Amino acid sequence: PGLEAGAGCGAIGEPLWTGEALSALAYAAETVMDAGFATVPEPDAWAARAGAYAGALPGPGSEALVFWVDVVGPLPGDLLHMRLVGPGGLVVADHAEEVAGGKVSRFFYLGDRMPAAGWPAGTYRGTFTLSRPEGMNIRALIDLFREIEIRAEAGPLPDP
Repeated sequence: PGLEAGAGCGAIGEPLWTGEALSALAYAAETVMDAGFATVPEPDAWAARAGAYAGALPGPGSEALVFWVDVVGPLPGDLLHMRLVGPGGLVVADHAEEVAGGKVSRFFYLGDRMPAAGWPAGTYRGTFTLSRPEGMNIRALIDLFREIEIRAEAGPLPDP
């Protein structure tokens, strides 16, 4: 908390941070570590954490298109909803579940293998919502999305 050296236990000192900085650094028990896309049917949490999927650029012939989210803090009974939607509102995958178990961090993913005709070109949007029932209400804890573009032709995406 920014106590003076030698202040001892229980002493109240001044924090190192301004009030504005303290507000911005407020503790969030539930948070997203990372999220993105992979072109493998079953992405691995440790590979994702090491950045293995950071440069995923899916194309029309990619083996799979999978949206993944690495989360800290979900509790048993929390509700999650993931969805992957392609061009024209095409629902690639949609999944909702009640979180089971009591792990500190969880790695969730959903997607599909390449359709017979390949992936249609366009924007694909993955959404993730984590919420917690509290009595008669449900409180949203995390609500995020990521988008990725599949181009009809091969090659790197142009600079924005």
